[in-house]
Amino acid sequence: MYAKCGAIQKARDVFDTMPICNIASWTALIVGYSEHGPAEGALSIFEQMQVKGFSPDLVAFSCVLKACGITGNLDKGQEVHAQIARAQLSESQSFIGNALIDMYCKCGALEKAQEVFHLLPFPDLVSWNTLIGGFAEHEYNDDAFSHFENMLQRSFCPNEFTFSSILKCCASICFLYKGLQFHACMIVSCMHKECIVISGALVDIYASCGEHFHAQKVFSGIPNQDIVIWNILISGYAQSGCSLEVLQSFKEMEHQRISPDAVTLACVLKACGSMGAISKGQETHMRIVKYGLFEEYVLVGNTLIDMYGNFHMLSEAHEVFDKLPERDIVSWNALIACHVENEYYEQALSCYQWMQDEGYFPDAITFACASKACAGIGFGCKGQHIHAEVVKFGYFARGLSIDSGLLTAYASCGMLLEMWDTFDNMVIQDVVAWSVVMVGHAQNGNDEMVFFILNMMLRQGIEPDPAILTIVLYACSHGGLLDEGLKLFDAASKELLHTREHYACIIDMFCRIGRLDKAVLLIEEIPLLVNPALWHTLLGACNKWTHEQLGRWAFEHAVQMNKDDGAAYVCLSNIFVTTSNRHDLSMCAISQES
Repeated sequence: MYAKCGAIQKARDVFDTMPICNIASWTALIVGYSEHGPAEGALSIFEQMQVKGFSPDLVAFSCVLKACGITGNLDKGQEVHAQIARAQLSESQSFIGNALIDMYCKCGALEKAQEVFHLLPFPDLVSWNTLIGGFAEHEYNDDAFSHFENMLQRSFCPNEFTFSSILKCCASICFLYKGLQFHACMIVSCMHKECIVISGALVDIYASCGEHFHAQKVFSGIPNQDIVIWNILISGYAQSGCSLEVLQSFKEMEHQRISPDAVTLACVLKACGSMGAISKGQETHMRIVKYGLFEEYVLVGNTLIDMYGNFHMLSEAHEVFDKLPERDIVSWNALIACHVENEYYEQALSCYQWMQDEGYFPDAITFACASKACAGIGFGCKGQHIHAEVVKFGYFARGLSIDSGLLTAYASCGMLLEMWDTFDNMVIQDVVAWSVVMVGHAQNGNDEMVFFILNMMLRQGIEPDPAILTIVLYACSHGGLLDEGLKLFDAASKELLHTREHYACIIDMFCRIGRLDKAVLLIEEIPLLVNPALWHTLLGACNKWTHEQLGRWAFEHAVQMNKDDGAAYVCLSNIFVTTSNRHDLSMCAISQES
């Protein structure tokens, strides 16, 4: 009775006073711990029961598997699975098979979950829901959709748990069209009106996809909106980058006198960081300290570090980090990322070393940040050391951001052999990876090699994007390859919308070979894209080719955009020095001082 009511300590006290315990009493206690927690208690009692000579029954096995799933104890779960096999209790029975699928899914062992599922001669709806839910939870969305389609083909009718998992997949990848289809199915069956789980999933997909109107419409129709539903709405807005909606929803939630929890406040802090809302962020920080949530939830502390990093307030980020009662890998990643994003690369690498000295193992995000820091300071030796650690920990060719970071580090350091070795071993060579390889050669003056790489990329069927075109045009400009650059520029006009950077490269090409008339014509064609940097390019060319009159014209336009443009004054002074115009040189100096 006590175990069923959740009074676990009372149940344990009664159990400990029993002169004789049978399999039923042991199992009842295991059930209580697995249902009401702590789940570790179920594992402990399960061990004690066997030490006392009792053999677990199906109920005990299913409950201890549930406890393994809750605690993420895969090793223990596999041990229990082996016990079930030795006891000749077939996992092909739906009851025990479903418990095994659930355990493996919760522990992230999805292949093992599938193996057990395929052993079931007659999987029921619970079996399908457990498998689909596991793939959805770990964001293997394609697999979840595939199993859902197989379920329908076998004439199973989805229920609210099936739809909630599938809608979760739609939300995680912003698959709005698919979500609308499922919503229509549920409207026909009136399922969405009856089930709070379905309503919450619908709010999640609409908010995550930035569909504010539909999210609010479903949300408004939910009776008794509790903190869970509010968090779904606010988290969805935060995920889709709708920071203003996050803060508005938070304000409305407080107006309804619903107290925020750690999830709510983490979303609010994320929104403040994205918007640069420093005062609101600091106000929320003070409230967190007041409510005691900072000490209780590491999630809140981690989000505070990230927020202060977005505010460029690194001392405050360090202060929060130092006060964290406990730290996890996310805490360290947030601190390292703060320094990287604010271009404090050496400090980022110091934090990376500090983390390892404290006994924490880096993950994919850590390696991506550390690689970016190495690229930022051209620290080739450290980049090689990090590369070795990436391979050691088994992350190489698994995380694209890591691979790209290592490529960038080697390219920035001019270590082209190491760059190519990394590139050749990448599982996915996307357009970003190709662009980094091109940049590596362009920065080292290998302009013709850039064209060779472009042709390699095209043969692989990868279409260049605007960034790739900028790199190739840059190489043409610095290599004096005017004809090739113009042909490429004209050919790309059919596929791409040219950017300011593209025009800047072409103008720079004309300036380098003395075709200032062509450069001026192009500048006059794109008045909305002209910025001070383009005028500086033209001024530099006027100095090189001793074109004083055109230099004056370019100078006038530059100071019209920014009257305090010191670089423009320096360029004009250099032109007067080149043309021996001492009078105007002195006048220019007086004007600059004033």
